[in-house]
This record gives sequence, C-alpha cells and structure tokens, in this order.
Amino acid sequence: MAEIEGVDPAQLAKLVREVPDEDLAALMNSEERGNVLDEIFGRMATHFRPDQAVGLDTVVHFKILDRPGGGYDHYEVVVHDGVCRISEEPTGDPAVTIKIKPVDFLKLVTSNASGPLLFMRHVRTSLLVRGVPCPVFAMRSSVPICGANSRAAPPPA
Repeated sequence: MAEIEGVDPAQLAKLVREVPDEDLAALMNSEERGNVLDEIFGRMATHFRPDQAVGLDTVVHFKILDRPGGGYDHYEVVVHDGVCRISEEPTGDPAVTIKIKPVDFLKLVTSNASGPLLFMRHVRTSLLVRGVPCPVFAMRSSVPICGANSRAAPPPA
C-alpha cells in the first residue's frame, strides 16, 4: 500500500476501501506517511481542471492529525487565476481549515467517505472544518484527487 506513485485513482480508491482501517492506520503511522501525503497532494495539482475552477479563488488548509512523534502535517491548497498550488509551508489566510485523522483523510480523498458524513459521525475526533465550507465544495469539481468518482459535480447550492 505504501507505493501509491503511479497507481491509478480507481485502483487507489479500491485499495483504501478494501484495506482494513488498522492497516491504513499502520501505514499512516509509518515512515511512508510523508510519501503517501506528498503523492496525494501532488495529484491535486496534477489533476487540477482550470475549466472547472473559473472564478474560484480560495485557500484551504489541511491538517492531517496524529503525525508520528506528535503534531500534524500541514498542507495548503491555493486556487487562484486558474492555477492550483500546493505547499507544505502554508502562508495564505485560509477560507477553510480541515483538521482530519489520517485514515479518514485517505477515505475522504479517495471518495470512500464524504466530508459531511465524517463530520456528522465524528464531530470531535475525525474531521473539523473551520471557516466557510463553500470553497471546499467548489474545489471538489476542479481538484479531483484520487477517488474513483473524481469527476462528480459539486453538491447543489
């Protein structure tokens, strides 16, 4: 599971769906965590669709919790002027900050779980959104990540 580079998005989604949570947690607690996160966030920029992001200017911070040794991994996604930029050194003022546990993050980005469902199921432990969530919904169609359903339209307003 640690070697996700080059794995087709549908295959990755299937792997995350079929691998037990304990094994996903072990992966995200291993030395491979950084490689997995870098690959996932790299795919956001690579698969960005500017035609789906017309008029979208936003900054979203992701805090992937429970990093081995303490703390969290912090990524910034900036969509501006039809360009998607990813950084591990956030500098912008986020419209939204998403704090999420690592296994739930893997499920979220592979479309094996929905943000609202994670929020309702684990209000205090799994997913915390600070800010206005609308930019996240708008980003969904322009920044497909790894899910089998990455072409899904954003939820209706």
